[in-house]
Amino acid sequence: MIERLQENFEPHPWQIFRDQLLWTREVNLILDANKVGIMAIYKRYSHKKQLKVTYASAMRLMMSDTSIKLLEKDAKICYAMCLQTCAYIVK
Repeated sequence: MIERLQENFEPHPWQIFRDQLLWTREVNLILDANKVGIMAIYKRYSHKKQLKVTYASAMRLMMSDTSIKLLEKDAKICYAMCLQTCAYIVK
């Protein structure tokens, strides 16, 4: 059954981007080199009981707590895009 699913699978256009440019050794090396800082940000902005970054925390991070200062509409797009790969989201 899995073989049949795989032969009929057509990736979405963004999957090609992920495979070719995002899920690469180079990106993994950058993430690994910055793991301590990434985890510090995650711990600061994640909800303590659910261990996830809430919408409000993510908006605060992207719109006010960094030098980037995204506009609200751009921050919402970033937040929505990061949720696309989450199969199970607990509210």
